Amino acid sequence: PSTHEGFGLPPLEAMTCGAAVIAAHSTSLPEVIGMPEAMFDPLSIAGISDKMRHALTDEALRQRLLQNGARQAEVFSWDRSALKALEALEAFDTKKKEQGPLSLVRVEKTGLFGGTKKRILLLKLDHFGDLILAAPAIAKLKARYPHASIDIAVGSWNVELAKKFPFFDRVHALDYFKKKSADQASIAANELQSFAEGLDRYDIAIDLRRQGDTRFVLQSVRADLKVGYKTFNDAIDQQLSIVLDAARDDAFVETWMNRTHISLQMIALIDALPSDPNDFIKLPPLTERASGWHGGIALFPYAGNDVKEWSVNRYRALAEKLAADARVEAVNIFFASTPEAERYAFGGSNKIKVQAGLSIPDLLTSLAANSICIANNSGGAHLAGYLGLAVLG
Repeated sequence: PSTHEGFGLPPLEAMTCGAAVIAAHSTSLPEVIGMPEAMFDPLSIAGISDKMRHALTDEALRQRLLQNGARQAEVFSWDRSALKALEALEAFDTKKKEQGPLSLVRVEKTGLFGGTKKRILLLKLDHFGDLILAAPAIAKLKARYPHASIDIAVGSWNVELAKKFPFFDRVHALDYFKKKSADQASIAANELQSFAEGLDRYDIAIDLRRQGDTRFVLQSVRADLKVGYKTFNDAIDQQLSIVLDAARDDAFVETWMNRTHISLQMIALIDALPSDPNDFIKLPPLTERASGWHGGIALFPYAGNDVKEWSVNRYRALAEKLAADARVEAVNIFFASTPEAERYAFGGSNKIKVQAGLSIPDLLTSLAANSICIANNSGGAHLAGYLGLAVLG
């Protein structure tokens, strides 16, 4: 009469062996047994003894228990359990979906620091001075995402000022509030719809206004992550990805928010964004490199460590095969020194070019001219990854 089971293997084993099984109506056992008539209350002595008596003396019940046990024993199997577990795990394996079920190649992004180019929208729809107070938070956002494209939506009276800041790719105008702060805030539904349809889709959208009266605009924006202060309207707050706590504004009542500088309140919104390894990181370019396919493939055949080596004969065969492909314009083979290069013969095609003992500036320039790097030499692989080549290791 168990009160708790993670699965309930003993009753399943008993049913598989042909026993008439009764069990506690608790946790997983009803699912394993699958017959309400077979269950009892594990905390009731009278209930347990009554169910035992019926199972021993009521032949019709006994036959139902035996028939049910035979059916339930067929429902479960170790093979099916293993397959279900495997299917559940594979549902999370996006790489396998991309490559197909029988791929022999594992592809993963190993370049952790890649300069994520996020698209971000800021809403700062209130009055003239409020945009000035938002400048520290916007500066911190730009420092945090140095590669990001940042758009801002402001009242039309703030467009010229917003363009003075070096933060924004585009400045949008939306007049929900009025230029004169005493005038009633309002916006027509078709104007809001036209505004939302004119925007891109964003990775992040942030309403910098602490009060919740502009959060309906944030709702209309297409963004993967929406961030703002609590509005105390559950229907709105539940649609935000990140909701910062707020205090209600009541007349003549001082709150913790009243005592917090408004610029710090906006910085708190930036600090609430999920962290990423690329935050605050802008890697300097070591050399100029154009994007796209250039037709060059770089090989680093020598690792200098027996454990890491891939046979140079294989590299030689690979170089010849690549050189025979019309899409490949050059196969550049890199060695740390001329004596190292002389140990291995590469040839057979004027596309195959050996680069040996280059200075660091020349190595950077030469390597950057390629599109793909194939290496078991970690130095060459990491340098190529830094420069933005596709690296196969």
